[in-house]
Amino acid sequence: MTALVGIDIWRYLTALTPLIVVLVARCSQAWRPRQAIVLMSAVVVLTLATQMPFQGMDLTRYFTEWFPYYAWTNAAPGDVTRSMLWPGWTWRFVAVSLALCALIVCANGGARTTVVTT
Repeated sequence: MTALVGIDIWRYLTALTPLIVVLVARCSQAWRPRQAIVLMSAVVVLTLATQMPFQGMDLTRYFTEWFPYYAWTNAAPGDVTRSMLWPGWTWRFVAVSLALCALIVCANGGARTTVVTT
């Protein structure tokens, strides 16, 4: 999609955020209570961990965290460089990957049953 309309398309797609709320509400009807607690807890923890909403914002943080493409192409203003991306983004990729693995294990762990036949 980015290749068709440019890198800024993701900024404009945030207007679809209410659609995500509707989709979660629709999908959550089929979840068991334990699944809902685990998934919603994961959403809250990952959002707080990866977005760090209580930290102050400056120009460097703005471009390295919210618009990394500009830092990657060296088009960001100020002293923002490509090397500034990896400290913040590496641990985010690791955290999200580990959380995804944990959610997969959790999702598959509850469905195991033992059938004994004689």
